[in-house]
Order: sequence, then C-alpha cells, then structure tokens
Amino acid sequence: MTKTLPQTFYEDKQHMTSQFPFNIYPCTIPKDFNAVSLHWQNSMELIFIKKGFGLVQVGLEMMEAKEGDIFIVPPHTLHALRSIPKQTMEYENIFFDIQFLGSRDLDICAQKYLLPIQKGKYNFPTLIRKEDSHYASFEQCLKESEVLCEYKKDGYELGIKSNMLRFVYLLLNYPTVKHN
Repeated sequence: MTKTLPQTFYEDKQHMTSQFPFNIYPCTIPKDFNAVSLHWQNSMELIFIKKGFGLVQVGLEMMEAKEGDIFIVPPHTLHALRSIPKQTMEYENIFFDIQFLGSRDLDICAQKYLLPIQKGKYNFPTLIRKEDSHYASFEQCLKESEVLCEYKKDGYELGIKSNMLRFVYLLLNYPTVKHN
C-alpha cells in the first residue's frame, strides 16, 4: 500500500532526467547546508556516508551516521539530514527511479519486485553498517557506480543499472526484509 504523505513535505527538485533517472552527487553538512529538511520523493534514495558524523532521519527514527553507513530511503518515505555541532559529514546522495530498473508492464521482475517496492510493500533495513555481514556487496555496488559516473565510458548507464539491480536484489534478500 502506498503511503499517504503530506504534500507540504514533497520534494519537487528534479535530481534526475527522465531519459536516465539516476543521479549521484556529493554533499557536505554543514559546508553545503546545515540540514536537509524533512521531505519525501517518489524515487529511491541511498545516502552513503563517506566521512565524518551527522544525523539521518528515516521515517520517525533519527540515527547517528558515521563513515561507511548506507541509509536506505524507499520511495514515499520521509527523511532528513542534520549536522552535529562541531562535526562535518560528507556523503553521497544516490537517486534512482524504481522504473529505471525495469518496465512496469512487460517485465516479470518489475511486476514481482519493483512495482511492490514502489508501492511500499517491502520492509527494507533503514541502515547498513560496515559490521553487517552483507555490507561489502552493497558497498561494491555503490563504489562501482561512483566510478562509472566519474568516467562515463561507453555503456556506463548499463553498468549503473546493473549495480542498482544488484543493490535491490541484495536488499530483497537481506535477512530482516519482509514483504508486507
């Protein structure tokens, strides 16, 4: 069931293009801004902490963020970021539209997995830390996507798409994930 969220918190900033609905970009709190206000969007967002410390809110839970943490923000989920006094947090925002990974009408993967993700039918982990047993696989998907975006060699879009499909596959098979 898709959550009904207040439109006042909807973020209408375009992070991606319709032709390639994926984007990755670095941010630093408090250098770029002190906080990212509570908001939601239709896309999936991953927040990959590169250095330092800060606070990340996903849903109603506020969590300390440290280097290496990967926060999972499914579509239609309220989230925010905050600085901690005298601390800096460098992170990457990774956005992608779930439909980017498969056609809604023709693809069995889209029907069985991607559309239910878009509708909020999975209970994904909010945070994956370095200590988690599957961390290295998640991190590899993100780091490979960073390199692909940096150099943009022929076919880089396919590489990114395959990394995000693998990331979603890993999420679906994470030990605590349940289908609602």
